[in-house]
Amino acid sequence: EAFARAALKVLRESDGKGMQSDWTEEEQWIVWPLVPALSQLAGHLRSLGRVSDSLALWRKVERATAAVVPCSNIHVRVLGELLLTEAARVLGDEARETLRHTRKVLRAAYGGGFSVWKKLLGFRLPASMLALMEKPSLDEDVERLSAAAS
Repeated sequence: EAFARAALKVLRESDGKGMQSDWTEEEQWIVWPLVPALSQLAGHLRSLGRVSDSLALWRKVERATAAVVPCSNIHVRVLGELLLTEAARVLGDEARETLRHTRKVLRAAYGGGFSVWKKLLGFRLPASMLALMEKPSLDEDVERLSAAAS
């Protein structure tokens, strides 16, 4: 119970500003028990057409998941939902950045390139998002990021 109260306190202090990149790793761990509830709420908000609110929650969920179980099946699933939510609005730089991040995590988790990404996540996305993913510049960016991380 104390852990859940601490998690709620961290979320309330975020002041509804979306993803807090300055959260400490400890605060991300505190938010972790709320990930299932936040995921359900984010999905519901997306279904209601509240895409911006949904994106803010999916980003919080992704950060907490990345802190606790990085490059896991749970992390990949959350990234997939984040991509679906990104696809529900006009695709721009944020969508490209989410795609890059997804490819980087999938490469670390499962190896492989575009074909692995497409089998695990890409099949769920609309053609507009897939077209962004298939651009060579994005592949080159992912390759460069992966090489730098190694």
